[in-house]
Amino acid sequence: MREGNPSPLEARFIENPIVTEAPAGGFLVVYDSEGEDAIGWGHSADGVRWGPGERLRIQPTAGGWAKDVRTPLGLVDEGDSRFTLFYTGFEQAPDWGRMLAEGQGSATCAVGFVELRLQR
Repeated sequence: MREGNPSPLEARFIENPIVTEAPAGGFLVVYDSEGEDAIGWGHSADGVRWGPGERLRIQPTAGGWAKDVRTPLGLVDEGDSRFTLFYTGFEQAPDWGRMLAEGQGSATCAVGFVELRLQR
């Protein structure tokens, strides 16, 4: 669609957006973006037009089990406005320069999850 593109969710970086129907109507999206210990998220009434995204801190202790919170993998509706969010995270601080320049690095990723409650 020409109209509404690019989406205003993020000005600089968005990766792996996952769209889920919201229980009270509309759609939710979760995605990887910039932000410490956080993911990006947004809401759309129709699933086509999106406003600016927001940060959702999913790891309350900075650098907890994940030294770098990464990509949301899924948002599971558990009912009663509760969702389980699965995401990946680096277990060691990633050496981005080496990974990007040389395609090498020793940081490993694991999958974590967090329960979220949708406030009405």
